Amino acid sequence: MEPRKKGKISHLDTKNTGILQKLIAMGILPGMPVTLLRNSPSYLFEVDQTRYAVDREIANHIYVSY
Repeated sequence: MEPRKKGKISHLDTKNTGILQKLIAMGILPGMPVTLLRNSPSYLFEVDQTRYAVDREIANHIYVSY
C-alpha cells in the first residue's frame, strides 16, 4: 500500500493471539476504512480518526482492499 492511499481492512491473518489481541484493542478490525500515512521506518496509518504506528511484523498481518 502506498502512502496516502485509502482502503478498507479486509481481514487480519495471524495465529498469534497476542498480535490479534493488540490489533483488536487498537480498533483495527475488518471493514474499517484505513489510510496509510507513512510506510518507513514504521507504518503510520489512520483508522477512525486515530493514528497508529506499528512495525512491519505487525503490519504484515493486516490485509487491505481498495
